[in-house]
Amino acid sequence: RVLSQRTNYLSKSLDKIQNRDEKCKVPDQDGFLSKAKQGIKRTLVNAFLDQRSSFLNLRERRDANEKDNNITCQQLRRMGSSISALAADEISSIANDVLFECIDAFGSVTGYNSDRIQQIAQKYLQALKSQGRHIQSIGQSELYKLNSVLTGFTSSELLQLRSELFRNGNFLSFIGNLDGWTGDQ
Repeated sequence: RVLSQRTNYLSKSLDKIQNRDEKCKVPDQDGFLSKAKQGIKRTLVNAFLDQRSSFLNLRERRDANEKDNNITCQQLRRMGSSISALAADEISSIANDVLFECIDAFGSVTGYNSDRIQQIAQKYLQALKSQGRHIQSIGQSELYKLNSVLTGFTSSELLQLRSELFRNGNFLSFIGNLDGWTGDQ
């Protein structure tokens, strides 16, 4: 319960630690630090979801007719870098329109495993289709918001993006500096 009340503070603290560790030149050879950070992120995600669950239970008592089982964009943004610890079923439960609205919250975070980043990318494309749009309609500003999620696109999906987007040197530099690209991409 106490952890649920302190999730925002802990999430911001974890982000500060992440920023500090990125500046550190000592390698994490045994993976201990990265495993510890992932464990902390998972604990934070659980706390956010527990906090949300408690809120929904109180809300259900007040209004039994209202059903709201989706995580909101605001809640996802408050998770900060711990968003990368969301499990596959938790990502699946996020409404497409919510994921679409706050894709920059997902894109600004690194540390996803390849399956998770692909799942987020596919869910984003589903949301795009549900709006009656096609992958070719994605503009450069949307691609910047996608950020690290771009690496979850398949090579055939990347080929469907408009070619003129790749004529901008700044944009090429931006996507070239993203971690997680495969040889096919």
